[in-house]
Amino acid sequence: MLRAADDQTLRAHRAIGAMELRLGELTNALVHLETAVQTSKEPASRARTLLSKALCLQNLNRTEEARAALDEAEKLLKPLLFDRLSELNGFLTDSDQNDILLHREAQAMLGTR
Repeated sequence: MLRAADDQTLRAHRAIGAMELRLGELTNALVHLETAVQTSKEPASRARTLLSKALCLQNLNRTEEARAALDEAEKLLKPLLFDRLSELNGFLTDSDQNDILLHREAQAMLGTR
């Protein structure tokens, strides 16, 4: 389990990477997202970061790497979220909703949907 300071650092890198992704600062975004992926141990957190990384890599025209990041994120999210959607009866956490939106965006961008 991550210490609180490590978790905050991970979240900071993921947030900065996501913000830079949306601002079009793709190289800087990828540096932060890579750092977050490397330090992420918890599956949901890792999947969340990988989804942003997939979007970033696709924007950098690194499609194979983007697909690999999306594939890994899907494998992590399947038991945590996708397989449980019917059990949740539409009651999703903010994180779950964000994961679904990022996943759909990545699928659409990579043409896997």
